[in-house]
Amino acid sequence: MKKVLILLLALAFTGCDQFTWFQSEGKVKKKIQHPWKRVFLEITPYEENWVFQDGKISLIQMFPNGIEDTLDQASYKVEVNLFSACVKMEGFDADSTVTEYNRNWTIVELDDRTLYLATDAGIQREFVRLD
Repeated sequence: MKKVLILLLALAFTGCDQFTWFQSEGKVKKKIQHPWKRVFLEITPYEENWVFQDGKISLIQMFPNGIEDTLDQASYKVEVNLFSACVKMEGFDADSTVTEYNRNWTIVELDDRTLYLATDAGIQREFVRLD
C-alpha cells in the first residue's frame, strides 16, 4: 500500500499535465465559462468563437466587416474524474460540420489563457481566451 501511494505521488508531480490531476467539477466549470477564440492553422476569412455559459455553448463566426453569425448552439456538461476532465456536447444540428461536435471532448489543457480539446475520433481544437 505504501508503495502504491508513493507511486501515485510521484506520478502527480512528474511529467503529467497539472490540469488533468485532481480538479473538481466546479473548478473546471468555472474555468471553461468564457468566450474562446479558436486557433486555426490555416488562414480563414473569419474568426470562430466558442462561448461556454451556464451549460450552453454557442459557435459564432466573426467576419472582418463586423458581421457575426451564430453557427449553432447546444448544451454541454462537464464531467470530471480523478485523472481527467471532459466536456460532453449535445444538440448541435445545423449541418454535418457542427454535428461532429456532438461527443465527449477530453480537456487536454485549460488555464487562464488556453483551452485545448480533443476527441477519440481525432478531432482537436485549440483556443485562446477572449476576456
